[in-house]
Amino acid sequence: MSDRPEYIKSSDGAKLLKTNRQKFFYYVKSKKIRVKEGETERKSLYNYEDILKVKEELSIDESTPSVIDWVEPSDVLSTISLDMQVYQETLVGDINLYLSWVKKQPKLSIASFDADDRKRVLAYIAMMPLSEKTIIEILKGNRRETSITPDEIENYDREGAYTLLIESAVSHPDHPEQIGILMRHIMNYWCEQYPQRYIDKLYAQAASEKGDILIQKLYFAPLYDLANDAYMLDMKRPGASRIIRNFQKCLSEKSSVQQHQNALREVEMQKGENVTQEQENR
Repeated sequence: MSDRPEYIKSSDGAKLLKTNRQKFFYYVKSKKIRVKEGETERKSLYNYEDILKVKEELSIDESTPSVIDWVEPSDVLSTISLDMQVYQETLVGDINLYLSWVKKQPKLSIASFDADDRKRVLAYIAMMPLSEKTIIEILKGNRRETSITPDEIENYDREGAYTLLIESAVSHPDHPEQIGILMRHIMNYWCEQYPQRYIDKLYAQAASEKGDILIQKLYFAPLYDLANDAYMLDMKRPGASRIIRNFQKCLSEKSSVQQHQNALREVEMQKGENVTQEQENR
């Protein structure tokens, strides 16, 4: 006789699948794990054997090796394929439009690719450098994102501040952790650019619950005066999320180093001026 239980609690099921309860319930529905209904969802029990089968199917104990890289034109179809998986639509957007965006701005979108198969995208984030006026028009609903032309997208060839619109933040249901990893890579890129180039504000629009992931992670502020689904993150204000706090710490440290280097240069210049003055006085 087996000592293993026939049904277990959701918290135990989540531990078996090494995930949180929200994702566990996703597996319950998508993988058809049998449920013994309780008085409430918390009191419901879940079939142990079904959970083990899901664990084996997903190779839970084996992490998927990934590669983080900027999306190239040849990768656009793969990101759209992920959109279709997640949103369960036949086609999301215009392929030629996305291609034109990526060709104009090579660092518009960053993705986590399966290390063994670049055509398999685990997650991606697309951020568009646009004028604040254009972003506000889109958030208000006066324009659709698909009306954005390549000419309206900025290159990162000028110094100064940029306003970014998060056009997409999509992860495969089995790899939600990749969104945070990608965001850290983006912040690292912008820390490298500082102080010549920097983010002033990040804007986002929550088109669906799945599209709300990044907004929740980074504690965006709602812009109800524009729309119920419009959000903004002012990068000049102290960050509430760990990702933004670490990013701002990176900027502060880099600024301190820059100030120290400037101070040393001023000392050297002053020394040079003093030597010149002494020579003139002789």
